[in-house]
Amino acid sequence: YHGNLEVSSNDGPRDRTSYEELARNRNLESPYCDRKIHVEVRISPAQAQIVIRDDGSGFAVSQMPSEMHVSPNEHSYGRGITLMRSIMDEVTYNAVGNQVTLVKRSVSREGDMCDD
Repeated sequence: YHGNLEVSSNDGPRDRTSYEELARNRNLESPYCDRKIHVEVRISPAQAQIVIRDDGSGFAVSQMPSEMHVSPNEHSYGRGITLMRSIMDEVTYNAVGNQVTLVKRSVSREGDMCDD
């Protein structure tokens, strides 16, 4: 949604209706309508790894704060990033900023991390 359509709650229209209208319009326009989302999942007893990449131009990963605090406002910037960081054991991005790799490690019944 953000990457392929190049709409961002941070620098796009401030009200939700305009934001959603921009996204709907771009979904029908070239080059946005031809873009795909690529998902690769690898699951082992030790961990799950999910790689998600879009065909968008990416974002400046180096300018992203190391910690983000999301306000109760449902339209606040960074909600998805904050959720990924709080749930996953690792969240990394490629240099372009159009791919995220998520890793969640298994935990044994005793609470120890599993080995590969």
